[in-house]
Amino acid sequence: MLHSCAGKVALMFAVLIVLSGCGKPAGQAGGPIDASRYASLQDAIDANPGKMIFVPAGIREISQPLRIQRDGAGIYGYGAIIQTSPGEDILQIRNAADVRIEGVTFRRVSPEFHRSVKAVDAENCRALVLKDLKILDNRTNRAAVLLTNSDYCRVEACEVINYKTIAIDDRVKDPLYGYAFNAIDGHGIRAISCKGTQILHNRVMEKELLPTKEIMEKYQLGHMVKRLDKLGPLASYGVSKDGFLFIWHQGAGIGVHGASVNTQTQIEGNYIENAAQGIDAHSDFMTLVGNHVEDCYIGLKAFHGSRGVIIANNIVRAAAKYGILLRPGSGSFEASEALGTQAARGENVERGFIISNNIISDTGWGSESWRLASDESDPSMPAAIKLGTGPLPENPVLRDVIVQGNLVYDRGRDKVLVDGKAQTVPPRYKRAVWMDEKPVPENIIFMGNIFHAGSKGVSNRKVTPQGPAQK
Repeated sequence: MLHSCAGKVALMFAVLIVLSGCGKPAGQAGGPIDASRYASLQDAIDANPGKMIFVPAGIREISQPLRIQRDGAGIYGYGAIIQTSPGEDILQIRNAADVRIEGVTFRRVSPEFHRSVKAVDAENCRALVLKDLKILDNRTNRAAVLLTNSDYCRVEACEVINYKTIAIDDRVKDPLYGYAFNAIDGHGIRAISCKGTQILHNRVMEKELLPTKEIMEKYQLGHMVKRLDKLGPLASYGVSKDGFLFIWHQGAGIGVHGASVNTQTQIEGNYIENAAQGIDAHSDFMTLVGNHVEDCYIGLKAFHGSRGVIIANNIVRAAAKYGILLRPGSGSFEASEALGTQAARGENVERGFIISNNIISDTGWGSESWRLASDESDPSMPAAIKLGTGPLPENPVLRDVIVQGNLVYDRGRDKVLVDGKAQTVPPRYKRAVWMDEKPVPENIIFMGNIFHAGSKGVSNRKVTPQGPAQK
């Protein structure tokens, strides 16, 4: 009996020890460090370098960015951190590894247009984790969440709501363009020149700044505000004959940029609504899997030399221009040896894709389709899938693509409500598949797809089960 009682007492102490550790960050002894015991959240961070700070429920206003610069540091909890200065970031993380930000809400008290502010701005970090954050009304022409030169970072289960802004897209100093114009711009989550990035199960939505005709006219979107006397070779891209830039809707729900650097990227399980580009990704050895993009200008886009990419099990609904777009882009190039002052560089090519088991539906039915009428002069759009070529002669050709088991669905073939009446209507896209003609993408294989024909047919080239597509 005594041995039995002693065993029960030992068990009770063990349970108490386990319970006393609940809520503590892994590897941090001594209980939670409560931010409410300090004059400010920044004071709590500075007084406890390299430790996690608990932010209890409630509102904490700041007027300067919070700064984290030590390995292992971070904040977690249930509180809302509100930036009162419209020109300041909310949180800056610099030169630190294993930082963790979890559970808190970031907001702005008075968001303004024409700002470049971020909610989370991380630079030169490693193994950063951003999880279960709520980011509201961070309107910016950069990104609500921005990772730069930061490897093996994870952005997971975060909610980014209302992130776009009115801005000037300034390409004056870009030798390929040489002009600036009014635009809607901004990214929800963006990684630039990063390796091993994971962007998983986030929700990125814009609920207010929508690409309507009224918004376009109110802010003179697409109007050129500055131009050089001599424009660059891509200056005509996106410009109508009268000088209007119809590419006035910029940015992306999720953007991964810097294709010659980015590699091993996972973008999986995200929900994106009302974006210019749902996912705009430039990366080698990347997976775009299980994402849902709802109502966008372009759904999923792999550009500027992405190699070894799987685009699978996604739903793209109501894309105005393209559902899935592959194109080498002006930033792609072949490998070259050192010559004079030019250093040797490896290849940055758009090759080696598997596009499988995606559903692309309601193309041409989105909120932006009002400006892409069926008589649009560009024969390549709207289209569910576009396989394109680079805009410059030196851009390598798109090559080695398997398109298998996809469904391009024409909503109009069902009866839909038009002015309150159920009607069968013509497709609002030109083709299910468009492949550029000069140069022709090479070794494109189609197998087991269902492609509902657009107003101009299924494809501008034959889609074959084996070998390259033929004229």
